[in-house]
Amino acid sequence: MKHDIKHLHEQLTANLNDREMGKVLCSIAPAAGESGRTDEECICAFLSKTYELAISPAALKPLSRNDAIFIVSELLLGPVWGPRPKDRTDANNAADRFVAQFNEAARFFSTYTYKINRKNGTCSASGAALLESSFDMGIFAIDSNTVGILWMSDED
Repeated sequence: MKHDIKHLHEQLTANLNDREMGKVLCSIAPAAGESGRTDEECICAFLSKTYELAISPAALKPLSRNDAIFIVSELLLGPVWGPRPKDRTDANNAADRFVAQFNEAARFFSTYTYKINRKNGTCSASGAALLESSFDMGIFAIDSNTVGILWMSDED
């Protein structure tokens, strides 16, 4: 599984546009299952330890597993990347590879609230950036054993 995340990170990083202004955070780690800690607190601890980023647990908005896959797929098809996935199927496969790292009981979060219209395949969002870039979105995931992030940013 970790090999798949490393390969996915390399693939996403290779797809950054030529301006080299983008950043990809794509990693997983063992969940710090300390007694009394919420999933949100574990995600914040992971961000602090892994990336030296600080956010409040209250900033994390829950997502369904299906919404997490849709959002990552949209990010992969979005304006950040140079060579993009060829179509939605390729983007969905990449999103599935990340989400598959987590068991069925996993919970997903973002610092954004998304309005997804599956009928026409669109998505809008409002919320807080993690990396303070012009384009700055992604998801967090956590289950009983694993915590992770797939986040992308770019400057205009």
